[in-house]
Amino acid sequence: MDKQVVETDNKSGKSHTTGIILGLSAAIISSTYSPFSEIVTKNGLSHYLFSGFAFLGGVLFCGIALLVQLILTRKDKEKRLLLKTKRDWLFTLLSSVFGVFANLCLMTALSIAPASQVTLYSNFEIIFTTFLAYFVFKEVVSWYSWAAIPFIACGAILLSLDFSSGNGVGFSWASVISLGSALGWALENNCSKQVSSKNTFEVVLIKSSVSALVELAIGFGIGYKTITSYVAPLSSFGIGILCVGLYYFLYIQAQKRIGAVRTSCMYSVSPFLGSIISMVINMKWPVWNFYVAFCFIAIGQLLVVIGMLKNDSRNRKDKERLTKK
Repeated sequence: MDKQVVETDNKSGKSHTTGIILGLSAAIISSTYSPFSEIVTKNGLSHYLFSGFAFLGGVLFCGIALLVQLILTRKDKEKRLLLKTKRDWLFTLLSSVFGVFANLCLMTALSIAPASQVTLYSNFEIIFTTFLAYFVFKEVVSWYSWAAIPFIACGAILLSLDFSSGNGVGFSWASVISLGSALGWALENNCSKQVSSKNTFEVVLIKSSVSALVELAIGFGIGYKTITSYVAPLSSFGIGILCVGLYYFLYIQAQKRIGAVRTSCMYSVSPFLGSIISMVINMKWPVWNFYVAFCFIAIGQLLVVIGMLKNDSRNRKDKERLTKK
């Protein structure tokens, strides 16, 4: 038994480091999604159709990856880790439904407000994710993560205020809908965590397929004009391969290693990057609250990383102690 504990502890350090890298990579990729949608939809394509075609790109990415994996593991089917139990399918379905809800809220918000504003509200996702993980899914949340939440919350609230005119923005419809998106992603994150040990490509393929069908149906069904140019749909499709397929793969792999809460903390850098990209596109720069909020959220992320490093150090000491015995 002691030997098994030592082996597990020995792997945890590398696993946490890999999880941090995967989580930050997912955040960087995700940050381009809203700015890309802003560019593509300027050419006449609705936000819902953009999202639908983007998720089709995710379907292609994960479909090909899953097929290759199935071929490579044809002699050892246990390595496929495919969905089997009712519980696996339930959480995959719930994750798909919450993901659709979150993305529909995001696309709706983007249709009435600029991406530089909308993306910042997704910082609230970490708060929703943590409370759901702890109270509903009974995930262990370290005090470092709890300590990070006030900093991230203060940063997110500060970002929601517009000081450029000297007055607070308050809660516009765009902000309310964006908060709905953050709650949807938090629910999706926790449900995804429940199947993170399963085949990532299969899970993401199912989620992307559901989202693509729903959003294309909405996009084509609410009176938008016929698509006359294939540039926008093809661009959306290509963006989806990167921002949906690859993003989801990296995110779930990160969850597998460091949990839903920590991965969500790593993801909190994404809204900043997305907002910066959007502001570069529109040539509009932030005022002081953006930089102060960035410092708050950076402190929150640093606390999470310190917590994981402390845990790794403790595991190494336990390993050395057990080895001496």
